[in-house]
This record gives sequence, C-alpha cells and structure tokens, in this order.
Amino acid sequence: MFSVRYWKMTALKMKKALEAKSLGRIITVISGKGGVGKSTFSANTATYLAKIGKRVLLVDADINLSNLDMIMGIQDQVLFNASDVINGRCDSKKAIMKNVFDGLDFLSGAITVGDDPTIALNGICELLKKIKNDYDIILIDCPSGIDSTVKALAKISNASVVITTPDITAIRDAGKAAALIYGEKTNDVRLVVNRIKPKLIEKGLAPDIDEIIDNTEVRLLGLIPEDVKIQVYSNRGVLTPDIKKSRSAKAFENIAERITGNEVPLYKFW
Repeated sequence: MFSVRYWKMTALKMKKALEAKSLGRIITVISGKGGVGKSTFSANTATYLAKIGKRVLLVDADINLSNLDMIMGIQDQVLFNASDVINGRCDSKKAIMKNVFDGLDFLSGAITVGDDPTIALNGICELLKKIKNDYDIILIDCPSGIDSTVKALAKISNASVVITTPDITAIRDAGKAAALIYGEKTNDVRLVVNRIKPKLIEKGLAPDIDEIIDNTEVRLLGLIPEDVKIQVYSNRGVLTPDIKKSRSAKAFENIAERITGNEVPLYKFW
C-alpha cells in the first residue's frame, strides 16, 4: 500500500502540471467515452463558478440526447431551446433560463422534432458567439465522443476540459478526444480525472494519476473523488453545493477556482 509520503510526492508532481491561467470565456467540456460523469461535472462546476462570483451560462449542447436539465433539476421549467431561437419561434432572452442558480443561466441546445440538426448546430455556434460578452464564462456540455458537434463547438471555444475516469478505455478515449481538440487549434486543453478511488490506485488495481497524464498527454486541471452521494442526488436534480458532507464538493470548488486562474491545491486524497 502506498504511504502518505507517496501521495504528498504525487501532489507536488501534480502541482507542477497546474498553471494559474484563466481558461477563457468559452469552454467546452468533452469526453471520448460516455458514462464518465461529463454532464455531472459541467453542472456542478458551472454552479461553483457562479458561487465564486462569475456570471456563467451553462449550455447543453447534446442536441439529440440532452439531459442536463434533469441533472440541474429544472426539466419542468425549460420551455424553449436554442433551436426555437434559430427557427424564429422565440428570441434568446426567452430561451435562456435566468438565474437557475444565483449568477448561473442555462440554455438547452436540444432540437425540436423535425428541425435540421446541422442548421441547429451552426445556429448554436453563431448564437454563442453573439452573446459571449454577456458572460464571464460560457461552459458547454458537449455530447460524448468526437463527432461533428464537438468539432464545431471546439472551433468557437477558447479552451476545452477533457473528462476521464481511471479506466483504461476511458483514458485511451480521452487521449483521442484531446488530440482531436488540439487539431481544431483550441488554445488550451486540460484534464479532469473523475471518480478516483485511492485504495484501488494504492493496490495497483487502477492507473495512477501520473500514468493517466502520460497516456492522455494533457495538462491536469483537477481530481474528483468517487462520491456515491452525487450519483444518488443527481437523480433528484440536486447539485453538490446542496449536498451535505459531499466528498467531492471541495474538488469542484477548487476546479472552479483554477478555471478562473487562481492557484488552489488539488483535492487531498491522503
């Protein structure tokens, strides 16, 4: 079993991988593999960005299978989406839900049945470019994989955050997704490792953080521990700030701080 000294040394290595630099106004959240917690990350990180004083727009850009509104607990309140704006059924003021959390707005990118997905995607990109100066940060939750939607959104972004878990398939796919984003000339790409179980790493039953960074070739932004409470409360539309004694709350808060360029420590696993 790895010692406390091992984890402290690992923390020092991780600190070198972090940079105190704001990631930019438009940030895409991507993952090569589905099921790694990308949408949960987007919802909670956006909430903490708002909590530390940023004006944030959270965008569900999965135009075919959107479900971020359910994670946010606002599915019964979403009346319009980006597709409605693009097709002239409403203006952006009606489509954007204001203050779903203090300082946090929400836009659903879901398309209405019969709408052309290509036209919808192009329209979303143009809409986000038009309103980007209304916010400190626009956080875009992309669909899983590396399809045309992700490519198009990467082109209008200043940075991307790649989400993975400590699983070999997720790590490989995260590396491929990052390579795609680098190919689209996004200015900055960062890595978040989600659902970490330290005991598995200590026993050699899961890749350690150094291995994950080496295999994805992406700079580290943050680490999030496995947190059963998130899985339970996400089904109820409850976010981390409202979950008592959540193990991952501090991890999300630290990541939000680093996104804005502040130097804060990694979540402590030791």
